[in-house]
Amino acid sequence: MKVKIIFLNFQRIFIINLIVISCSLKSSDEQSNDIILPININNQKPVNRDIHNIISKFQESCKSDGEYCKQKVIISAGKAKENASSEGYRVLIIDDSAMALAAYTRYRSRVLANYIEDFRGEIIEDNRKMEIPLAANQILTDILNNEKYGFIPAEKLNTNQDEFNNSFASELSQKQFIDESSGHSTSIFNFIANNSPQAQFVLIHKKPSNFEKIVCDNKASDEEKKSNLNNYFIKKSGKIIEIAKDFHINFISLSEGISHDSLSKLNCNLSDDFMKEINKIYYEDFLVNIVHSNDVILFQANVNANEYINRIDERYYSDCKLLQNRIRVGVVNSLNASIPDYGLNERNSNIVSGKNKNSEQCTDVYINIAVETIRPFLFAPGVVEFSTFNVGTSKPVGADVASSFSTPIAVSFFLNEKLKNLNIKTADDMFEHFKKLRGEKIPSDIKNYLVLDPALHKQFSIYKLGFLN
Repeated sequence: MKVKIIFLNFQRIFIINLIVISCSLKSSDEQSNDIILPININNQKPVNRDIHNIISKFQESCKSDGEYCKQKVIISAGKAKENASSEGYRVLIIDDSAMALAAYTRYRSRVLANYIEDFRGEIIEDNRKMEIPLAANQILTDILNNEKYGFIPAEKLNTNQDEFNNSFASELSQKQFIDESSGHSTSIFNFIANNSPQAQFVLIHKKPSNFEKIVCDNKASDEEKKSNLNNYFIKKSGKIIEIAKDFHINFISLSEGISHDSLSKLNCNLSDDFMKEINKIYYEDFLVNIVHSNDVILFQANVNANEYINRIDERYYSDCKLLQNRIRVGVVNSLNASIPDYGLNERNSNIVSGKNKNSEQCTDVYINIAVETIRPFLFAPGVVEFSTFNVGTSKPVGADVASSFSTPIAVSFFLNEKLKNLNIKTADDMFEHFKKLRGEKIPSDIKNYLVLDPALHKQFSIYKLGFLN
Protein backbone atom coordinates (compact mmCIF):
# COMPACT_ATOMS: atom_id res chain seq x y z
CA MET A 1 0.00 0.00 0.00
CA LYS A 2 1.60 3.13 -1.04
CA VAL A 3 1.07 6.72 -1.82
CA LYS A 4 2.44 6.97 -5.29
CA ILE A 5 2.10 8.73 -8.58
CA ILE A 6 1.44 6.62 -11.62
CA PHE A 7 1.13 8.02 -15.10
CA LEU A 8 -1.18 5.94 -17.22
CA ASN A 9 -0.52 4.90 -20.75
CA PHE A 10 -3.15 6.93 -22.59
CA GLN A 11 -2.77 4.80 -25.67
CA ARG A 12 -5.23 2.55 -23.89
CA ILE A 13 -8.93 2.83 -24.02
CA PHE A 14 -11.57 1.76 -21.72
CA ILE A 15 -14.66 -0.05 -21.52
CA ILE A 16 -17.90 1.44 -21.89
CA ASN A 17 -20.86 0.33 -20.25
CA LEU A 18 -24.23 -0.13 -19.77
CA ILE A 19 -27.18 -0.97 -18.16
CA VAL A 20 -30.63 -1.24 -18.33
CA ILE A 21 -32.65 -3.63 -20.38
CA SER A 22 -33.65 -6.03 -17.67
CA CYS A 23 -33.57 -9.71 -18.34
CA SER A 24 -32.56 -12.40 -15.92
CA LEU A 25 -29.37 -14.26 -16.83
CA LYS A 26 -29.17 -17.43 -14.75
CA SER A 27 -25.94 -19.35 -14.51
CA SER A 28 -25.35 -22.67 -12.79
CA ASP A 29 -26.84 -23.78 -9.48
CA GLU A 30 -23.87 -22.38 -7.62
CA GLN A 31 -24.85 -18.78 -8.48
CA SER A 32 -25.93 -16.95 -5.37
CA ASN A 33 -28.57 -14.68 -6.93
CA ASP A 34 -30.41 -14.06 -10.15
CA ILE A 35 -28.44 -11.30 -11.83
CA ILE A 36 -30.55 -8.88 -13.84
CA LEU A 37 -28.51 -7.37 -16.63
CA PRO A 38 -29.00 -5.92 -20.09
CA ILE A 39 -29.72 -8.47 -22.79
CA ASN A 40 -28.37 -8.86 -26.31
CA ILE A 41 -24.69 -9.42 -25.76
CA ASN A 42 -24.03 -9.51 -29.51
CA ASN A 43 -24.60 -5.79 -30.08
CA GLN A 44 -20.94 -4.96 -30.56
CA LYS A 45 -21.29 -4.68 -34.36
CA PRO A 46 -23.93 -1.91 -34.39
CA VAL A 47 -22.22 -0.24 -31.43
CA ASN A 48 -18.85 -0.23 -33.16
CA ARG A 49 -20.49 1.01 -36.35
CA ASP A 50 -22.18 3.89 -34.52
CA ILE A 51 -18.95 4.81 -32.73
CA HIS A 52 -17.05 4.81 -36.00
CA ASN A 53 -19.67 7.01 -37.66
CA ILE A 54 -19.44 9.65 -34.93
CA ILE A 55 -15.63 9.65 -35.03
CA SER A 56 -15.66 9.99 -38.82
CA LYS A 57 -18.12 12.88 -38.62
CA PHE A 58 -15.96 14.55 -35.98
CA GLN A 59 -12.75 14.12 -37.95
CA GLU A 60 -14.31 15.46 -41.15
CA SER A 61 -15.65 18.46 -39.27
CA CYS A 62 -12.22 19.17 -37.80
CA LYS A 63 -10.60 19.07 -41.24
CA SER A 64 -12.82 21.97 -42.34
CA ASP A 65 -12.79 23.78 -38.99
CA GLY A 66 -16.48 22.91 -38.70
CA GLU A 67 -18.89 23.58 -35.87
CA TYR A 68 -19.30 19.91 -34.83
CA CYS A 69 -15.57 19.68 -34.14
CA LYS A 70 -15.76 22.65 -31.78
CA GLN A 71 -18.93 21.76 -29.89
CA LYS A 72 -18.58 20.99 -26.19
CA VAL A 73 -20.95 19.66 -23.56
CA ILE A 74 -20.98 19.98 -19.78
CA ILE A 75 -21.17 16.70 -17.87
CA SER A 76 -21.55 16.05 -14.15
CA ALA A 77 -22.15 13.25 -11.68
CA GLY A 78 -25.40 11.33 -11.82
CA LYS A 79 -27.25 9.16 -9.31
CA ALA A 80 -28.09 5.75 -10.68
CA LYS A 81 -31.15 3.86 -9.55
CA GLU A 82 -30.31 1.04 -7.15
CA ASN A 83 -30.66 -2.28 -8.92
CA ALA A 84 -31.94 -5.05 -6.65
CA SER A 85 -29.76 -7.57 -8.45
CA SER A 86 -26.64 -5.65 -7.40
CA GLU A 87 -27.39 -6.33 -3.72
CA GLY A 88 -24.40 -8.24 -2.44
CA TYR A 89 -22.18 -6.87 -5.21
CA ARG A 90 -21.83 -3.20 -4.36
CA VAL A 91 -18.38 -1.66 -4.33
CA LEU A 92 -17.09 1.51 -2.69
CA ILE A 93 -13.94 2.78 -4.40
CA ILE A 94 -11.75 5.30 -2.57
CA ASP A 95 -9.27 6.77 -5.02
CA ASP A 96 -8.34 9.92 -6.91
CA SER A 97 -10.55 11.92 -9.28
CA ALA A 98 -9.39 10.29 -12.52
CA MET A 99 -12.43 7.99 -12.36
CA ALA A 100 -14.81 10.95 -12.63
CA LEU A 101 -14.80 10.91 -16.45
CA ALA A 102 -16.00 7.30 -16.64
CA ALA A 103 -18.41 7.79 -13.74
CA TYR A 104 -20.08 10.77 -15.39
CA THR A 105 -20.40 9.06 -18.79
CA ARG A 106 -19.89 5.38 -19.56
CA TYR A 107 -20.85 4.04 -16.13
CA ARG A 108 -23.25 6.70 -14.88
CA SER A 109 -26.13 4.19 -14.77
CA ARG A 110 -24.09 1.98 -12.43
CA VAL A 111 -22.72 4.66 -10.12
CA LEU A 112 -25.12 5.19 -7.23
CA ALA A 113 -23.31 8.24 -5.89
CA ASN A 114 -20.13 10.28 -6.25
CA TYR A 115 -18.48 12.03 -3.32
CA ILE A 116 -15.41 14.23 -3.11
CA GLU A 117 -13.07 15.12 -0.28
CA ASP A 118 -13.01 18.89 -0.13
CA PHE A 119 -10.17 21.17 0.99
CA ARG A 120 -11.29 20.86 4.63
CA GLY A 121 -11.16 17.06 4.55
CA GLU A 122 -14.96 16.79 4.51
CA ILE A 123 -16.55 14.10 2.31
CA ILE A 124 -19.37 15.83 0.43
CA GLU A 125 -21.51 15.16 -2.63
CA ASP A 126 -19.71 15.64 -5.92
CA ASN A 127 -21.19 18.68 -7.67
CA ARG A 128 -18.31 19.31 -10.06
CA LYS A 129 -18.80 19.87 -13.76
CA MET A 130 -16.57 18.89 -16.63
CA GLU A 131 -16.46 20.05 -20.26
CA ILE A 132 -15.72 17.49 -22.97
CA PRO A 133 -16.25 17.33 -26.75
CA LEU A 134 -19.87 16.75 -27.73
CA ALA A 135 -18.82 13.92 -30.04
CA ALA A 136 -16.93 12.14 -27.25
CA ASN A 137 -19.96 12.38 -24.98
CA GLN A 138 -22.22 11.01 -27.72
CA ILE A 139 -19.98 7.93 -27.76
CA LEU A 140 -19.31 7.53 -24.04
CA THR A 141 -22.80 8.36 -22.80
CA ASP A 142 -25.37 8.33 -25.61
CA ILE A 143 -24.13 5.08 -27.17
CA LEU A 144 -22.25 3.21 -24.49
CA ASN A 145 -24.65 4.03 -21.69
CA ASN A 146 -27.69 3.32 -23.86
CA GLU A 147 -30.28 0.80 -22.68
CA LYS A 148 -31.06 -0.41 -26.19
CA TYR A 149 -27.56 -1.88 -26.52
CA GLY A 150 -27.06 -3.17 -23.00
CA PHE A 151 -23.66 -4.08 -21.64
CA ILE A 152 -20.88 -4.28 -24.23
CA PRO A 153 -17.51 -5.43 -22.84
CA ALA A 154 -14.57 -3.14 -23.51
CA GLU A 155 -12.80 -6.02 -25.21
CA LYS A 156 -15.46 -5.94 -27.96
CA LEU A 157 -14.84 -2.27 -28.72
CA ASN A 158 -11.19 -2.56 -29.71
CA THR A 159 -11.86 -1.90 -33.40
CA ASN A 160 -12.41 1.80 -32.71
CA GLN A 161 -9.80 2.25 -30.01
CA ASP A 162 -7.06 3.85 -32.09
CA GLU A 163 -9.26 6.31 -33.95
CA PHE A 164 -11.07 7.29 -30.75
CA ASN A 165 -7.73 7.86 -29.08
CA ASN A 166 -6.42 9.92 -31.99
CA SER A 167 -9.50 12.12 -31.90
CA PHE A 168 -10.15 12.59 -28.19
CA ALA A 169 -7.39 11.23 -25.94
CA SER A 170 -5.36 14.42 -25.75
CA GLU A 171 -8.28 16.44 -24.41
CA LEU A 172 -9.93 13.72 -22.33
CA SER A 173 -6.68 12.75 -20.60
CA GLN A 174 -6.50 16.24 -19.12
CA LYS A 175 -9.82 15.56 -17.38
CA GLN A 176 -8.21 12.70 -15.48
CA PHE A 177 -5.68 14.94 -13.75
CA ILE A 178 -8.12 17.16 -11.86
CA ASP A 179 -8.10 17.91 -8.13
CA GLU A 180 -4.68 16.44 -7.33
CA SER A 181 -5.38 13.32 -9.37
CA SER A 182 -2.47 11.32 -10.78
CA GLY A 183 -4.72 9.49 -13.26
CA HIS A 184 -4.52 6.40 -11.07
CA SER A 185 -8.15 5.50 -10.46
CA THR A 186 -8.95 5.14 -14.15
CA SER A 187 -7.48 1.64 -14.11
CA ILE A 188 -9.08 0.83 -10.77
CA PHE A 189 -12.73 1.75 -11.36
CA ASN A 190 -12.85 0.85 -15.05
CA PHE A 191 -11.37 -2.62 -14.50
CA ILE A 192 -13.86 -3.61 -11.82
CA ALA A 193 -16.82 -2.14 -13.72
CA ASN A 194 -15.92 -3.94 -16.93
CA ASN A 195 -15.14 -7.31 -15.37
CA SER A 196 -18.02 -7.35 -12.87
CA PRO A 197 -21.19 -6.42 -14.81
CA GLN A 198 -23.41 -7.26 -11.83
CA ALA A 199 -21.79 -4.62 -9.60
CA GLN A 200 -22.92 -1.09 -8.77
CA PHE A 201 -20.65 1.53 -7.26
CA VAL A 202 -20.20 4.43 -4.90
CA LEU A 203 -17.09 6.52 -5.55
CA ILE A 204 -15.15 8.73 -3.15
CA HIS A 205 -12.70 11.00 -4.94
CA LYS A 206 -10.03 11.73 -2.33
CA LYS A 207 -7.65 14.66 -1.90
CA PRO A 208 -4.27 13.52 -0.47
CA SER A 209 -3.06 17.02 0.41
CA ASN A 210 -5.43 17.20 3.40
CA PHE A 211 -3.48 14.51 5.23
CA GLU A 212 -0.15 16.09 4.27
CA LYS A 213 -1.26 19.49 5.55
CA ILE A 214 -1.83 18.02 9.00
CA VAL A 215 1.40 16.02 9.35
CA CYS A 216 3.56 18.73 7.78
CA ASP A 217 2.13 21.66 9.72
CA ASN A 218 5.28 23.39 10.99
CA LYS A 219 3.30 25.51 13.44
CA ALA A 220 1.86 22.50 15.29
CA SER A 221 3.56 20.26 17.82
CA ASP A 222 3.56 16.49 17.36
CA GLU A 223 0.85 16.20 20.02
CA GLU A 224 -1.30 18.73 18.20
CA LYS A 225 -0.73 16.91 14.92
CA LYS A 226 -1.77 13.61 16.49
CA SER A 227 -4.94 15.19 17.83
CA ASN A 228 -5.71 16.67 14.42
CA LEU A 229 -5.06 13.30 12.77
CA ASN A 230 -7.38 11.56 15.24
CA ASN A 231 -10.14 13.99 14.36
CA TYR A 232 -9.44 13.76 10.63
CA PHE A 233 -9.52 9.95 10.45
CA ILE A 234 -12.44 9.52 12.86
CA LYS A 235 -14.52 12.04 10.93
CA LYS A 236 -13.53 10.58 7.56
CA SER A 237 -14.14 6.98 8.58
CA GLY A 238 -17.46 8.00 10.15
CA LYS A 239 -18.69 9.39 6.84
CA ILE A 240 -17.48 6.29 5.00
CA ILE A 241 -19.35 4.10 7.47
CA GLU A 242 -22.51 6.15 6.89
CA ILE A 243 -22.16 5.88 3.10
CA ALA A 244 -21.47 2.14 3.24
CA LYS A 245 -24.60 1.55 5.32
CA ASP A 246 -26.80 3.80 3.22
CA PHE A 247 -25.89 2.02 -0.02
CA HIS A 248 -25.45 -1.51 1.38
CA ILE A 249 -21.80 -1.67 0.34
CA ASN A 250 -20.17 -5.13 0.34
CA PHE A 251 -16.64 -4.45 -0.94
CA ILE A 252 -14.26 -1.53 -0.45
CA SER A 253 -11.32 -0.94 -2.80
CA LEU A 254 -8.47 1.11 -1.34
CA SER A 255 -5.34 1.18 -3.48
CA GLU A 256 -3.08 2.92 -1.00
CA GLY A 257 -2.14 3.17 2.61
CA ILE A 258 0.13 5.03 5.00
CA SER A 259 3.48 3.42 5.72
CA HIS A 260 6.94 4.35 6.92
CA ASP A 261 8.07 4.46 3.29
CA SER A 262 5.37 6.85 2.12
CA LEU A 263 5.75 9.09 5.17
CA SER A 264 9.51 9.26 4.63
CA LYS A 265 8.90 10.76 1.19
CA LEU A 266 7.03 13.74 2.61
CA ASN A 267 9.13 16.87 2.72
CA CYS A 268 8.56 17.67 6.39
CA ASN A 269 11.26 15.87 8.42
CA LEU A 270 9.09 13.54 10.49
CA SER A 271 10.82 11.61 13.26
CA ASP A 272 10.73 7.81 13.25
CA ASP A 273 8.76 7.77 16.50
CA PHE A 274 6.17 10.18 15.15
CA MET A 275 5.80 8.15 11.94
CA LYS A 276 5.10 5.08 14.07
CA GLU A 277 2.40 7.05 15.91
CA ILE A 278 0.83 8.14 12.61
CA ASN A 279 0.73 4.52 11.49
CA LYS A 280 -1.13 3.45 14.61
CA ILE A 281 -3.60 6.32 14.40
CA TYR A 282 -4.35 5.48 10.76
CA TYR A 283 -4.90 1.83 11.64
CA GLU A 284 -7.05 2.34 14.74
CA ASP A 285 -9.05 5.41 13.74
CA PHE A 286 -9.53 4.69 10.04
CA LEU A 287 -8.94 1.10 8.90
CA VAL A 288 -10.45 -0.64 11.93
CA ASN A 289 -13.41 1.73 11.94
CA ILE A 290 -14.45 1.23 8.31
CA VAL A 291 -14.07 -2.57 8.46
CA HIS A 292 -15.55 -3.38 11.86
CA SER A 293 -18.49 -0.96 11.61
CA ASN A 294 -19.83 -2.49 8.40
CA ASP A 295 -20.49 -5.85 6.78
CA VAL A 296 -17.71 -5.21 4.23
CA ILE A 297 -14.52 -6.72 2.91
CA LEU A 298 -11.70 -4.20 2.51
CA PHE A 299 -9.21 -4.81 -0.31
CA GLN A 300 -6.09 -2.75 0.26
CA ALA A 301 -2.88 -2.56 -1.76
CA ASN A 302 0.13 -3.81 0.18
CA VAL A 303 3.15 -1.73 1.03
CA ASN A 304 5.83 -1.08 -1.59
CA ALA A 305 8.81 -1.59 0.70
CA ASN A 306 12.47 -1.14 -0.13
CA GLU A 307 13.54 -3.63 2.53
CA TYR A 308 12.26 -6.94 3.85
CA ILE A 309 9.54 -6.33 6.47
CA ASN A 310 8.97 -8.30 9.62
CA ARG A 311 5.25 -8.12 10.36
CA ILE A 312 5.89 -6.99 13.96
CA ASP A 313 7.90 -3.98 12.80
CA GLU A 314 6.06 -0.95 14.23
CA ARG A 315 7.12 1.20 11.28
CA TYR A 316 4.66 -0.85 9.21
CA TYR A 317 1.97 -1.21 11.86
CA SER A 318 -1.00 -0.33 9.63
CA ASP A 319 0.33 -2.49 6.80
CA CYS A 320 1.04 -5.60 8.81
CA LYS A 321 -1.34 -5.67 11.76
CA LEU A 322 -3.86 -8.47 11.23
CA LEU A 323 -7.38 -7.17 10.63
CA GLN A 324 -10.42 -9.38 10.20
CA ASN A 325 -12.11 -8.81 6.81
CA ARG A 326 -9.18 -6.91 5.32
CA ILE A 327 -7.37 -8.53 2.37
CA ARG A 328 -4.03 -6.97 1.47
CA VAL A 329 -3.12 -7.32 -2.17
CA GLY A 330 0.29 -7.51 -3.78
CA VAL A 331 1.58 -8.08 -7.29
CA VAL A 332 3.75 -10.72 -8.91
CA ASN A 333 4.91 -10.72 -12.44
CA SER A 334 5.60 -14.15 -13.86
CA LEU A 335 5.38 -15.05 -17.53
CA ASN A 336 6.24 -18.70 -17.03
CA ALA A 337 4.80 -19.78 -13.68
CA SER A 338 2.21 -22.52 -13.64
CA ILE A 339 -0.38 -21.07 -11.25
CA PRO A 340 -3.47 -23.32 -10.94
CA ASP A 341 -6.95 -21.89 -11.20
CA TYR A 342 -7.41 -21.56 -7.44
CA GLY A 343 -3.90 -20.43 -6.84
CA LEU A 344 -0.85 -21.44 -4.93
CA ASN A 345 -1.20 -21.29 -1.16
CA GLU A 346 2.41 -21.93 -0.31
CA ARG A 347 5.39 -19.60 -0.16
CA ASN A 348 7.04 -19.93 -3.54
CA SER A 349 10.22 -17.89 -3.96
CA ASN A 350 10.26 -18.53 -7.70
CA ILE A 351 7.03 -16.54 -8.14
CA VAL A 352 7.12 -14.00 -5.31
CA SER A 353 10.57 -12.55 -5.67
CA GLY A 354 12.60 -9.36 -5.73
CA LYS A 355 11.00 -6.27 -4.24
CA ASN A 356 7.57 -7.95 -4.19
CA LYS A 357 8.88 -10.42 -1.63
CA ASN A 358 9.75 -7.65 0.84
CA SER A 359 6.15 -7.39 2.03
CA GLU A 360 5.22 -11.08 1.92
CA GLN A 361 4.57 -11.22 5.69
CA CYS A 362 2.07 -8.37 5.25
CA THR A 363 0.29 -9.63 2.12
CA ASP A 364 -2.73 -11.92 1.84
CA VAL A 365 -3.09 -12.27 -1.94
CA TYR A 366 -0.63 -11.83 -4.78
CA ILE A 367 -2.04 -11.25 -8.29
CA ASN A 368 -0.07 -12.16 -11.40
CA ILE A 369 -0.20 -9.38 -13.99
CA ALA A 370 2.18 -11.21 -16.36
CA VAL A 371 4.11 -8.59 -18.29
CA GLU A 372 7.82 -7.92 -18.43
CA THR A 373 8.61 -4.70 -16.59
CA ILE A 374 11.07 -3.46 -19.20
CA ARG A 375 10.60 -2.95 -22.90
CA PRO A 376 9.57 -4.59 -25.14
CA PHE A 377 7.03 -5.64 -22.45
CA LEU A 378 6.60 -9.29 -23.31
CA PHE A 379 3.28 -10.78 -22.17
CA ALA A 380 2.17 -14.17 -20.91
CA PRO A 381 -0.97 -15.87 -22.24
CA GLY A 382 -4.04 -14.50 -20.49
CA VAL A 383 -2.31 -11.30 -19.44
CA VAL A 384 -4.45 -8.77 -17.58
CA GLU A 385 -5.80 -5.99 -19.83
CA PHE A 386 -6.77 -2.49 -18.73
CA SER A 387 -8.80 0.33 -20.24
CA THR A 388 -8.57 4.11 -20.21
CA PHE A 389 -11.54 5.67 -21.99
CA ASN A 390 -13.71 2.56 -22.16
CA VAL A 391 -13.36 2.06 -25.91
CA GLY A 392 -11.24 -1.08 -26.03
CA THR A 393 -8.60 -2.57 -23.76
CA SER A 394 -4.83 -2.75 -23.89
CA LYS A 395 -2.18 -4.93 -22.33
CA PRO A 396 -0.24 -3.38 -19.46
CA VAL A 397 3.16 -1.74 -19.46
CA GLY A 398 5.88 -1.81 -16.83
CA ALA A 399 4.27 0.96 -14.72
CA ASP A 400 1.17 -1.19 -14.29
CA VAL A 401 3.07 -3.82 -12.33
CA ALA A 402 2.14 -2.38 -8.95
CA SER A 403 0.07 -3.60 -6.04
CA SER A 404 -2.42 -0.78 -6.54
CA PHE A 405 -3.24 -2.12 -10.02
CA SER A 406 -3.56 -5.64 -8.68
CA THR A 407 -6.20 -4.52 -6.17
CA PRO A 408 -9.09 -4.16 -8.69
CA ILE A 409 -8.18 -7.57 -10.09
CA ALA A 410 -8.51 -9.11 -6.62
CA VAL A 411 -11.82 -7.31 -6.06
CA SER A 412 -13.14 -8.64 -9.38
CA PHE A 413 -11.99 -12.17 -8.56
CA PHE A 414 -13.80 -12.21 -5.20
CA LEU A 415 -16.92 -10.60 -6.68
CA ASN A 416 -17.01 -13.59 -9.00
CA GLU A 417 -16.42 -15.99 -6.11
CA LYS A 418 -19.47 -14.56 -4.39
CA LEU A 419 -21.50 -14.85 -7.58
CA LYS A 420 -20.59 -18.54 -7.82
CA ASN A 421 -21.12 -19.58 -4.23
CA LEU A 422 -24.52 -19.68 -2.56
CA ASN A 423 -23.01 -19.98 0.91
CA ILE A 424 -21.21 -16.62 0.78
CA LYS A 425 -23.66 -14.11 2.23
CA THR A 426 -21.71 -11.87 4.57
CA ALA A 427 -18.26 -10.33 4.78
CA ASP A 428 -17.34 -12.92 7.39
CA ASP A 429 -18.42 -15.68 4.98
CA MET A 430 -16.23 -14.19 2.27
CA PHE A 431 -13.25 -13.89 4.59
CA GLU A 432 -13.65 -17.53 5.64
CA HIS A 433 -13.83 -18.51 1.96
CA PHE A 434 -10.63 -16.59 1.33
CA LYS A 435 -8.87 -18.30 4.24
CA LYS A 436 -9.80 -21.71 2.84
CA LEU A 437 -8.28 -20.74 -0.50
CA ARG A 438 -5.19 -19.40 1.22
CA GLY A 439 -4.68 -22.59 3.21
CA GLU A 440 -3.19 -23.05 6.65
CA LYS A 441 -0.09 -25.10 5.85
CA ILE A 442 2.38 -22.61 7.28
CA PRO A 443 2.89 -22.35 11.07
CA SER A 444 0.77 -19.58 12.55
CA ASP A 445 3.77 -17.39 13.36
CA ILE A 446 4.53 -17.03 9.63
CA LYS A 447 1.25 -16.34 7.86
CA ASN A 448 0.54 -17.89 4.48
CA TYR A 449 -0.52 -16.05 1.33
CA LEU A 450 -2.36 -16.92 -1.87
CA VAL A 451 -1.01 -16.42 -5.41
CA LEU A 452 -3.69 -16.07 -8.12
CA ASP A 453 -3.76 -15.64 -11.89
CA PRO A 454 -7.46 -14.82 -12.45
CA ALA A 455 -7.04 -13.21 -15.88
CA LEU A 456 -5.42 -16.37 -17.26
CA HIS A 457 -8.16 -18.57 -15.82
CA LYS A 458 -10.98 -16.13 -16.70
CA GLN A 459 -12.20 -15.94 -13.12
CA PHE A 460 -14.26 -12.78 -13.50
CA SER A 461 -18.05 -12.38 -13.65
CA ILE A 462 -17.86 -11.06 -17.21
CA TYR A 463 -17.04 -14.64 -18.26
CA LYS A 464 -19.43 -16.43 -15.91
CA LEU A 465 -22.32 -14.25 -17.07
CA GLY A 466 -21.51 -15.03 -20.69
CA PHE A 467 -20.37 -11.65 -21.96
CA LEU A 468 -16.93 -12.97 -22.89
CA ASN A 469 -15.86 -16.48 -23.76
